[in-house]
Amino acid sequence: MLFSGIFILEIIFKIFPTTMINSTNTYLLLFCFFCVITDSVFAQNDNQAALSITSQPATTVVPKNGTATLSCTATKGDAEISYQWYLHTDESDTKIEEATENTYTTEPFSEKEIKYYYCKASCGNESIASVGV
Repeated sequence: MLFSGIFILEIIFKIFPTTMINSTNTYLLLFCFFCVITDSVFAQNDNQAALSITSQPATTVVPKNGTATLSCTATKGDAEISYQWYLHTDESDTKIEEATENTYTTEPFSEKEIKYYYCKASCGNESIASVGV
């Protein structure tokens, strides 16, 4: 009988609590009495993994005439990620045309002001937005 991978793994963990897990949380090698289950059974195509933001931009205080460098990192297995930075205001979100890398350096702040920026990461038809800073 075929069980879902999660159910089988829960049973195995109860039997063998010291089973090794690699850095992507996929199981390296599990033994279950009369059977051997390897990571190939549960292998997930890296490009089918969910797009996620692994490093959010940080809030930054900038002196007059200074700039801020913001950074955002997203992953989806080994797939290529594209980035787009936006300036958020109460009225709208404005795409910053030249800001298409995972880091963005703002224009100099000429006066005391608060600006909110966020990054949108995309891969294929999937996209995700960072927190606003």
